[in-house]
Amino acid sequence: MADTPVRARRVEALLEGKALDPVLVARAMALVSEEISPITDIRASKEYRLRMSEVMLQRGLKAAVERLEGSGPSYGTNLM
Repeated sequence: MADTPVRARRVEALLEGKALDPVLVARAMALVSEEISPITDIRASKEYRLRMSEVMLQRGLKAAVERLEGSGPSYGTNLM
């Protein structure tokens, strides 16, 4: 998304200490696109990168919850 890693601190604050549910995940997905500023280049458009940031956040949160429950993908498993 950027030349250097970017922390989505507002997303972190939103999620901290809360049980994940579909509404909270949707709010986090909407918020992540406000926290990053991707560019359009020959590899991908800004819009594509924004959408993918939402999708990757959703998949990552799902995998994290599943791992906590003991049924998630192994670490190093591709979530794409």
